[in-house]
Amino acid sequence: LQSTGSRDEKSLTPDVERARKLVRENSQRNKEMREQRLREQNKELYTKVKTTSGRDEKALTPEQEEARRLAAEDRARNKSLTQMQIAAHTAQLKQKLAAAKGRDEKALTPEQEEARRQAAERSRLEKERHEA
Repeated sequence: LQSTGSRDEKSLTPDVERARKLVRENSQRNKEMREQRLREQNKELYTKVKTTSGRDEKALTPEQEEARRLAAEDRARNKSLTQMQIAAHTAQLKQKLAAAKGRDEKALTPEQEEARRQAAERSRLEKERHEA
């Protein structure tokens, strides 16, 4: 820079103006390059997002649907078979119960009832004779 003395200059020298212009142009070029790169990256990401399917799909694949259907059929078949087995076992138990004679019957047999009645009658007759 040249020494200008005591004058108060309000403008910049041509060298400073040129340097500032170069800095401005470089800055503008760099900014345009960054924006272009950003646009390209955004375009790539947008394309990538559009072509990929989400990981949290709300519907099952046909294979999953088929597997679930087969599993449900299997469960229904097993449940039906189990119910038939339970019904057969219950019928067997009822048959056994009907055929079984309990050892601790709470009622007397007709023969026992008759024997008691006869014993009571004898006892009554003896008592009448004894009182008479």
